[in-house]
Amino acid sequence: MRYLDEYRDPDVASRLLERIRAAVTRPWVIMEVCGGQTHSIVRYGVDRLLPEEIELVHGPGCPVCVTALETIDRAHAIAERPEVIFTSFGDMLRVPGSHGDLLGLKARGADVRVVYSPLDALALARRNPDRQVVFFGIGFETTAPANAMALVTAKREGVKNFSLLVSHVLVPPAIAWVLQAPDNRVQAFLGPGHVCAVVGSRPYGQAVWTGKPAAVMSTSMGGLGGVGANHHLRQALSFFDMPLLQQPEAYVGNTGTLFDDDGHPVSEQTEAFFKGFVDAFGRLIERNVQARALAA
Repeated sequence: MRYLDEYRDPDVASRLLERIRAAVTRPWVIMEVCGGQTHSIVRYGVDRLLPEEIELVHGPGCPVCVTALETIDRAHAIAERPEVIFTSFGDMLRVPGSHGDLLGLKARGADVRVVYSPLDALALARRNPDRQVVFFGIGFETTAPANAMALVTAKREGVKNFSLLVSHVLVPPAIAWVLQAPDNRVQAFLGPGHVCAVVGSRPYGQAVWTGKPAAVMSTSMGGLGGVGANHHLRQALSFFDMPLLQQPEAYVGNTGTLFDDDGHPVSEQTEAFFKGFVDAFGRLIERNVQARALAA
């Protein structure tokens, strides 16, 4: 895979560790919420590199890890039916139920297929009108919109052989449960960034982002500048009725060539672009404030 070396630079890691050591003045107990965070921390020994004052505690984990056994067993029962094509993300195939996992069912003849989105499963339903296609819809809040979009699309197109087995998990209640535990020692969380971006600091319907102006700038070590992530985040923010800065668009690619070791732009052209972006966002904020004042 390309562009990994820049994220595994031992010199950069050493400098970051020194800055953390210099900043720590007392003990901290920090919980990572996402299973992907736990995997990376343990795999690369980050927990052993941090100062002894920082204790990392493994949290609720990804929705794959916390999906109820009852739900997994229900998925297996559906997947065993001969008329069903059972679709799922790949990470669910090895999650055990009471009597094995989805890979075992597939080996015994069940039609279990890996897909990368619910729309892939919907496409399977279109191609197989004589079969019932079921998508195993697990995930945090962030996956719910895509699953809902697949159902809306299926209804609009009249695809009647497509359905979902849903098991969504909410992050805020899990965090609240940890904090309210009588023996809680956790002082801070490493939140899953994709969930934080969608939920804000409050649950559904009370997000702090609603109605606030927003601007999206994405970066990458490669030349694409994070264009896909940029568009996905724009879609998520529009859900909260947030006025979005449309121009200039900011896909900042090849960041390794744009900044010096201290993070400063190496050219006046790059600096002018960032200044223009921030100025445009400032004007959007001013227009929004004025519009709110008039509405009041």
